[in-house]
Formats: sequence, structure tokens, C-alpha cells
Amino acid sequence: MPKVRETRIVFAGGGSGGHVYPLIAVAESLHRYATQRGFLLGLHYIGPASAYQGLFEQNEVAFHPLAEAKFRRYASFANLLDIPKFFVSVLQAIGKLYVVMPDVILSKGGPGALPVVLAGWWYRIPIVIHESDAIPGLANTISAKFARRIAVSFTEASQHFPASKTFIVGGLIRQSLYEKDIPEREAKEKLGFDPDRPLLLVLGGSLGSKRINDFIISHLLAILPHVQVMHQTGIQNYDEMKRAAETLAAPDDRGKTPYHPVPYLTEEYATALSAADCILSRAGSGTIFEAMSFGKPAILIPLPGSANNHQHANAKILHAQGAARIIEETNLTPSIFIGELNAVMTQSTQEHMRAAAVKMGGRSGAMELAKELLACAGLQ
Repeated sequence: MPKVRETRIVFAGGGSGGHVYPLIAVAESLHRYATQRGFLLGLHYIGPASAYQGLFEQNEVAFHPLAEAKFRRYASFANLLDIPKFFVSVLQAIGKLYVVMPDVILSKGGPGALPVVLAGWWYRIPIVIHESDAIPGLANTISAKFARRIAVSFTEASQHFPASKTFIVGGLIRQSLYEKDIPEREAKEKLGFDPDRPLLLVLGGSLGSKRINDFIISHLLAILPHVQVMHQTGIQNYDEMKRAAETLAAPDDRGKTPYHPVPYLTEEYATALSAADCILSRAGSGTIFEAMSFGKPAILIPLPGSANNHQHANAKILHAQGAARIIEETNLTPSIFIGELNAVMTQSTQEHMRAAAVKMGGRSGAMELAKELLACAGLQ
């Protein structure tokens, strides 16, 4: 009996959550599709050593670390130090791809992705890249020259790539995340909040946002009369934020605390998204597409100095569609923030912004990209 051939796909990308979680979304879709169609699938990640190695392995993605070299768009002595690291990582990628020899490569960009793309081009392996932001990063701008297909989340990003290669998929959202979507009141109660009061969900990623953290804790007493707050502080900032909160946010007469700091949301993330009436965050594409996929209005504070100012570009698109308000970091004052927050919480604005968010936040992008990868791999 002939041996059934395994379809092999390699993922590449930087080691941050903004690169990893979209790849996990595609991995989930590939596994589901393989189960439905009955073919063997082997998934591999080749990239920088990462705290997310366990997450890849939980999703049946073999992990192969590379030396990391980061190239900056600005003049820096660190660029000179990273040049030899880059060539080492290219050689490592050539060796690792020789062992795996995939049918197709998916690159999310970021540090560590370009060596895999160049090694894949050397072997003439089909390459697909995905760009999450409205303005492409450096790795994807270079990788596009070697790519067979280019997927983008924002329509506006397509102008930066050849039209013949480019297609729009929207955000890459984990199906395991939105399958846990539950009614808003039920989600609030599950998290220990008052179901009759609006809830602001503050998201700062695994590292947290120091500027947003400092603002929230400094003005918590002014914010809490208007909303309850669930605050993802970042792992390193959690103890400090928790101690400060204990002196500011006392439980109400029913024993419910209106402010809940958490270091990082994993299992509770979907519940928190379900419970929220509004999201406060930076404007990284991963977070905002997850918020949009749950139909949640957002107040965005773009990170100043992000590469190519892409966060500001992302935020402007959501604002133009009516799904988000923007506060520039230099304008982040209590009066401006509370004014915007109260405006978002009015019933008419909530309805308008939620409808706009749903329109932008489709949930099929990961499966669409998974099917494109399999087509490039020759699997019809």
C-alpha cells in the first residue's frame, strides 16, 4: 500500500504576539480543513526563540529556533551588529528548510521572517506573505519581491504590493477565540462585574503599555464613576498596578470590585471581549481586529514612533469607518478621555460603532488564507 504523502507548511515571523497569534489562527484552520478533507498535515515554525513556543506546540506546530537579527529603518550601530547575525540565520534557515522541505511557506513578517523567505526562495518553495497593518513593515516589503501570493488585512495595504499577487482576507482571528463568545451580561457576571454597568476593557498586550497603565491608575477615581474597568496590565507591571488599585477601588455594597487588573488574558480573553462595552488599546492590528470581530467599539491611542507610523494609519481607517475614536498620546488627558468615553457609551453611538465594527471584523480570514496556502502547495 503506497504511503500517504504529508502536506508540509512552514510558518515564519517575528516572535511577538502580533505575529504569533495570527499564525496560530491559520494553524487552527489548516488542522480543521485537514480533518474535514482527510489529508496528512505537518506544520512547522522557523523563527526567533520565543516565549510562545509552548503555544505553537499546543497547536501541533513543530518549533525550530533561529538566531534573530533585527534591521531598523533608522541609523543605529545595532544594525552593524545584526548583520552577521542575519547571515547566520539565513544559513540556519537553509539547513532547517532542507530537513523539513515544505510545500509552501507563510511569512508574517517581523524579525526572523526574512531569512526563512530568502532560504525558501533559494529552494524555489512557494512563498505566501501576510501583512496585518495598513502600511507594510520592512520584512514584508522586501519579502513581497519573492512571494507568489500576498494577503493583506486592510484594503489600504494592497496599494503597496503588486495587484496581480495581492488579495484581501481581513484579520486572522483564532476560531477557538470566537467560539467562546457569550452574551454580554453573562460574560460580565462570569468575570465578577456588575452586569448593569458598562465595562471598559483596557488591553496592553503581554508587555503592557506603560503610558496607558500610568494614565489609568493615575485617574482611576475619575474614571470609575463612569465605567467598570478590566485592565490587562502586562506581566511585568501587574504587581505594581494591583497594589495601587487596592487603595483606590473598594468593593461596592454587593462585594463587586469595579476595577480588575490582570497580568495577561489567555483563557479569559474571549470572555473579556464578550463582556466589554468598549476597548481601550494601542492600534496594533491584532488587537483591533480581535475587538472588531466581537463587534466592540474602540478608543485607540496609536503608539508614537511605530514603524512607518503604521498604528496611526490603522487607527485612522477604523475611525473613518466609524468603529473607533482616536486620542493622540499627547492629548491623553482625563477630560478628553472621559469625554470620548461618555460619547462612546451613549446608546446611539454604541449601536453605530458596533455595527461598523462588525462590518470590519470578519471571522473568515484565517480559513481563506489556509485554503490559499493549500492551493499553493498543490492540494486542490
